[in-house]
Amino acid sequence: MQRVQASSADFVGGAACAGCHRAQYESWRGSHHDLAMQPADDPAVLGDFENAALRRFGGATRFFRRGEEYWVETDNAQGKPEAFKIEYTFGAYPLQQYLVAFPSGRYQALTAAWDSRPKAQGGQRWFDLQAGERVRHDDPLHWTGPYYNWNSRCAECHSTGLRKNYDAAQGTYATTWTDIDVACEACHGAGSEHVKWAKDPNSAAATSADKGLVIDVAAKAKFSRAPGVATAQATNASLSTAQSSRQLDACGPCHSRRQVLVSSEQKFRMPAYHQAYSLSLPMPPTYHADGQILDEDYELGSFLQSKMHARGVVCSNCHDPHSLKLRATDNDVCAQCHDPGVFDRAAHHHHAAGSKGAECANCHMPVTTYMVVDDRRDHSIRIPRPDLSVKYGMPNACGQCHAKQGPKWAAARVEDWRRSADKEVARHFSDLLTSADDAAWLQLAADSTMPGIARAAALSSLGQRPSSNTLHESRRYFSDSDPLVRRAATEGFEAVDPAQRLQMLRPLAGDPSKSVRMQVAPLLSAIDTGGLAAEQRTQLVALFSEYVASMRANADMPGNLVNLGLFYVNRREAALAESAYRDALRLDRQFIPAYLNLADLYRQLQREGDARVTLDQALDLAPDAAAVHYAMGLQQVRSREYDEALKHLKRAHELSPSDVTYGYVYAVALFEKNSPDRAIDVLKRLSAQHPENDRVAQALSDFLDRRGRSARKR
Repeated sequence: MQRVQASSADFVGGAACAGCHRAQYESWRGSHHDLAMQPADDPAVLGDFENAALRRFGGATRFFRRGEEYWVETDNAQGKPEAFKIEYTFGAYPLQQYLVAFPSGRYQALTAAWDSRPKAQGGQRWFDLQAGERVRHDDPLHWTGPYYNWNSRCAECHSTGLRKNYDAAQGTYATTWTDIDVACEACHGAGSEHVKWAKDPNSAAATSADKGLVIDVAAKAKFSRAPGVATAQATNASLSTAQSSRQLDACGPCHSRRQVLVSSEQKFRMPAYHQAYSLSLPMPPTYHADGQILDEDYELGSFLQSKMHARGVVCSNCHDPHSLKLRATDNDVCAQCHDPGVFDRAAHHHHAAGSKGAECANCHMPVTTYMVVDDRRDHSIRIPRPDLSVKYGMPNACGQCHAKQGPKWAAARVEDWRRSADKEVARHFSDLLTSADDAAWLQLAADSTMPGIARAAALSSLGQRPSSNTLHESRRYFSDSDPLVRRAATEGFEAVDPAQRLQMLRPLAGDPSKSVRMQVAPLLSAIDTGGLAAEQRTQLVALFSEYVASMRANADMPGNLVNLGLFYVNRREAALAESAYRDALRLDRQFIPAYLNLADLYRQLQREGDARVTLDQALDLAPDAAAVHYAMGLQQVRSREYDEALKHLKRAHELSPSDVTYGYVYAVALFEKNSPDRAIDVLKRLSAQHPENDRVAQALSDFLDRRGRSARKR
């Protein structure tokens, strides 16, 4: 990793901004953005390197100094102790990680981290990010493995002007940056034209309306509270949606769970969020069923669910954009818009004044702890619903203080408050999103008053178990104004015949949002473009080329390579598909989707021996993976090893009993092996879980009929 001249990407470096923007620059200094990454020297290093040790599993990681350098002795990629020099610090509070240089331009983050919280809060100690789980040296989650690689996993959000410069053929990096930390241009875009505007009144930039800035993130709604009104309203209603969303376009890329669709170089142009990223929707397994954060989901996916977002609130309404501190302390942040005489009193929050329960954020933005010590608040800013916890099992804010009493107790208390105030249960999309019922999801998707991201989650849920009715209904949203909704509406269409798929999805092949186009491209990839009219062929060829470029832009991510392999399979380019799958396994030898898809490719090529070897490897690595057992069962059916096949199909169904495909195929296999009663029992359970599934219903009816006819013959 090395510093490059800013001119190579029209970046000038944050120091160039300080002359004219001294107040903002000084406010930024010392912020989490400023400390996102630093050379490992005093005073940047916060951890104890005075021969300190972290003991785990009978061994120890030792932290020490050699002169002015910081070093660590820990297990290497072969499982042997080795000393490594610390090159960079990574973050500062509530924890600090450390980066080590490796050959081929890689930087790896240690999983031993420093807890930088005060000692009174349990900090000032070394701890294990894997929370006591023993991770072998050959596991991808070992600190030397792909998931702790700085270049691919961390760099773009911790440095400015980043060029990843990954050489897929060699598997090497030549990563560069213009600022080591998150500096001015990380949010405002490359600044060379703006500097020209400031210095040269005769430059072309001097006449530009945007003053040479790539993007202006200052636009935001302003709010005021009229006398007698409890909640403030936006006063500059003329502010366009595009203007008010610019902050989310700037902050969202690093504060969201998403797939990257462009190269690091393309991000320099600061496109709208959906032109560069595909946002993860608030649904299991990364979110709870009601959209609350579960996995490491960050803020954007939650905030888009909120009423605050719907009313024009953006990040800087609550956070200073340079220091990153809250605009005020405690409840005063919310009091900017919400009358404390109404909301900051016991009649509203039902807790003693000054208590934890009286703090707005504790009820409306509950905390989830990541990385052992990092508490992050859910930004969906919702009313606590312990009644949904009783029904569906997800957490609620009340449980953070009243875990012993349980959700039933909390639900009863909230119900008492509601009745005493003669209030209706607040209508929220989670009432429908938590349901496993198609009708509820269709109702949510159709409700334009609900957040677009929640409507998209409903459509995506429908797409995971497509039926003729749900696919018909989903087509209504192909022209929705929200790209998240349009993208989600296409899910499930792989179940449609390719020729029909082209007719249905072709309008979205030219969608203005890249995230939508990249969702549609693999769905249309099985189309033979040779038989199309010239205009259609040109459009699809361009779409496919864009998709390949998008996946290859981040070819150091095994998931992208598997996606590329699937695309090549559909395009009947078997050699390219096999190469993509094998490249994915070179990055992560335990990436099970690559094994499964490679085995399926071998099946299509009638290389059953290679398929069996590949599935054996997958089964050794993941003996409790339902998908692996299912694939092995099908392979053994093809090899006429029916008894062994039935064992694997049974195991797949046991591991994932709600999966329609696994249960259906297992039931068919049971029926064919003269176990009709067991087969019917499996289908009955599936039918109860998925009453809308036509295939299950038809098979159950057929099996019952055939069993009845067989009994009558006897």
